[in-house]
Amino acid sequence: MINRFFLLLASLLSLLLYSCDRSYETSYGNSKVIVIASEHLSKPDGNKYLFYKSPEGYTWRLIDAKQLNISITKGYEYTILAKPIIGSDFFHVVKILNKEYKKSSNIPKLTFDLKTLTAESDEIAFADRLNDADSVAPGIIRIDSLYVVDGDIVISEDQLADYLDVKSGYKKTHYWSNNTIYYTYAPGFTKASTASSAISTLESQTSLHFVYGANSNGYIEFCDGSSTYSTATGKTGNKQQIFLKPTCSSGSAMHEIGHAIGLIHEHRRPDRNAHVVVYDNNIIETEKPQFTLMSTNEAVCVGDFDLSSIMMYSSMAFSKNGNPTILTTEGAAFNSQRDSLSSGDLVGISAIYGPPYHRLESTRTITRNEVTGIYEYYEYYDTYTIRFYSNSDYTNNVMITTPRPISFYYEDYYYNTNINQFCTESYVYNVTIPAGCYSYNITTLYGCENYVMSDVSEYSMKSLSLF
Repeated sequence: MINRFFLLLASLLSLLLYSCDRSYETSYGNSKVIVIASEHLSKPDGNKYLFYKSPEGYTWRLIDAKQLNISITKGYEYTILAKPIIGSDFFHVVKILNKEYKKSSNIPKLTFDLKTLTAESDEIAFADRLNDADSVAPGIIRIDSLYVVDGDIVISEDQLADYLDVKSGYKKTHYWSNNTIYYTYAPGFTKASTASSAISTLESQTSLHFVYGANSNGYIEFCDGSSTYSTATGKTGNKQQIFLKPTCSSGSAMHEIGHAIGLIHEHRRPDRNAHVVVYDNNIIETEKPQFTLMSTNEAVCVGDFDLSSIMMYSSMAFSKNGNPTILTTEGAAFNSQRDSLSSGDLVGISAIYGPPYHRLESTRTITRNEVTGIYEYYEYYDTYTIRFYSNSDYTNNVMITTPRPISFYYEDYYYNTNINQFCTESYVYNVTIPAGCYSYNITTLYGCENYVMSDVSEYSMKSLSLF
């Protein structure tokens, strides 16, 4: 889960985190308000397509210009009230609400000219070994002793079980606490300026904060590599790595950081098929599994499907014959966008890391605190609640409008009477807070510190923290 998923990612990022219930038009009775972009797209035969979206949305879709009964002047962005014509795909324009000169409407860079497309290269691990790979599961191939997930996430056999078990959300993706990501550079790392540029962009446009230095609770190490890839989706709690090849751009570095914060590839979103068509016959055989749709158990959609996402692959991704592997439902093609974070990427990251910001709060209820003869009792319940705030000072409680995945670290420090010594049990788990919450009760934990003549009779100190 960066697009953007919580991931769960995304591509929101994949929630890689996402929400699939947005409409593209704002309705007024049978009529709809839609925005027509200032840029147009023409087919080789001269047929013209227009880009349209809802006023509050950010995802542009294509509509045949012949479907509208007005002439649109290029270079102007229109807001119109249009009424669908029953029994056809056409709209009757009721009224032009606004006409504004606009050099660019920030539309996705689509084309019907396949000769302008470039093959995916930056974010493919071991690109020269794909023909030697074995398919293991949807989205996972094996090359020698390593496993490649979704083309650019390289894991070991020890990590494989977590990626095959999706019961706890998208491949057990965990998220960074307090919006803070720790990172270091490997000795001799030569792409520091590239990584730094990617980090600066993320810090300036999102709530994420990057701190240089290793951390015992988990950090990213940037390394030189012959390919560009990450070794994890989300936070592992240990050292995880991002490899950048010599020609890697800052945009591709942001793509890999997107994986490290929990975003997935946009083209695997559960709602993908409403927006693009995947051409299975053109895909390298071993790479077909990574075009498999994720289920809603693996990824939750936040925001609209976004062709401009930095987590979206190009139309030529993993092509075995020079023909496109992904096109829009209208047949338009696209290159991958690695210049900047898209509106959808920002929505996906915000859905995981805020704003609104979340804080774990606890209250203790003491049920017994007494000394009776040789017996000492201290027993209590700790209630843990997540609360959401509009500001990072945590003073203004607000409601979240999208689901929020949060990773928790549970620990129980207890006395084992069978072996007469203190032990620790701990694990990490996710909770997805539903939209519409101001706060959410996570759990209530029982604790006790009981003694007989100063010897432990029962002891259990349970705690919960953000991972």
